[in-house]
Amino acid sequence: MKKHLKQFESGQAIILIAVAVVGLLGTVALAVDGSMIYSDRNEMQGTADNVAMSAAAAGAIAMDDQGIYALGFSCDDQEVIDSMVVARDAAIARAAASGVSLDADISDGNGVQVSCGVERVEGYWDRYFDVNVKVTDKTKTAFTAVLFPEGIANTVEAASRIRPRRQLALGNAIASLGTDHCGGGISMTGNVDLVIYDGGIYSNYCLQITGNDSINLIVDYGSISYVSFYKNNSNSTVNPAPIQVTESIPIIDIPTPDCAALPNNAAVSLSSGTKTISSGRYPSISTSGGSVLTLNPGLYCLTGNFTVAGTSTVKVAGDRNSSDGVTFYMSGGSLTWAGTANLLLRAPSVNQPPALKGMLIFAPVTNTNTFKVTGDSNSFIRGTIYVPGAALEISGNGNPESWYTELAGDQVTLSGNLDLTIHATSTYNYTRPPMVELRK
Repeated sequence: MKKHLKQFESGQAIILIAVAVVGLLGTVALAVDGSMIYSDRNEMQGTADNVAMSAAAAGAIAMDDQGIYALGFSCDDQEVIDSMVVARDAAIARAAASGVSLDADISDGNGVQVSCGVERVEGYWDRYFDVNVKVTDKTKTAFTAVLFPEGIANTVEAASRIRPRRQLALGNAIASLGTDHCGGGISMTGNVDLVIYDGGIYSNYCLQITGNDSINLIVDYGSISYVSFYKNNSNSTVNPAPIQVTESIPIIDIPTPDCAALPNNAAVSLSSGTKTISSGRYPSISTSGGSVLTLNPGLYCLTGNFTVAGTSTVKVAGDRNSSDGVTFYMSGGSLTWAGTANLLLRAPSVNQPPALKGMLIFAPVTNTNTFKVTGDSNSFIRGTIYVPGAALEISGNGNPESWYTELAGDQVTLSGNLDLTIHATSTYNYTRPPMVELRK
């Protein structure tokens, strides 16, 4: 009896072992095949990401070559459409080089699609086009091939976004970058008549209007925006109505100009007569009386004050429509331009290293001095004034119609009997290169 029981128990053990072995083999098979599928998927995702970013880079270069800026960007423009085609073709070519066949139809699981967008984000317009890539392939498995003889399908997607060149303050002609005090906002007092073309006003903190200010703001791609609060204690005309936003304009990290390679010069102090100087390093520059200071095009690096007083004239050599110009890099010191002075200053509108294209005045965020910009009715100012750590004061009693600029400081004050028209034209201001990002 015991002998038959032992034989029965032995038979049960064999069955259990057999079942366990089958289960173990199934687990191993799933693990091996799953690993193969996962590995192939990772490789496919890497290919898709690479294709999307390569396409974005090609599209960005195409936009830059055609002079497309964010300010004038439209999905209907032929130049934008042509750039999208370049991006699409680059995606197909890059995929082919990686052994993947893509077409312009994403619905079949192997394709690329380029779409354009212009949408309002907070107080500015976001303009871009996206490259969407979809790749499908089948993984040949080892153990489940009986069930899936043609392999198991894997589909991955990748998307990149390309934004065109854009100005430092997101298309706003006047911007305050301070975020933690109302001194870091925008204040208008006195009798200010302000007209802005191709831009808006943006405060990272507050917007305050007092006195007899009159603001008539003409906006193409912008608005009057503030983050913290808006106060209007005057009988001003504000158009369009200010809107509260939540996003702050970031301070842009601009590469420091190469001042070390420039010749070292003595300070300039001119009270009469005429003088011409060339690019270089200067402890300070000051003019007064009826003197005339002419600047040859190039980069001027100042460690001290830049003062223009009296009825003096400071001008860049050449015609105001010339493409060359000057950049003032102020690592230290303050800037004071008197309202009676005649300023004929322009930044280069073409690449002119070591001067910065489109940048008239630039100070690092560590320069926290005051920059007072004033001009008479004959003044001409072209190029960005970017002093993110400084107080920027705009005042005067003239009627300057020829300001092609973007003004950005820690805080901005407009005061006096100021009648000012600003053209925030991209081609004359400093712009950041096209931005490319992988979205998924």
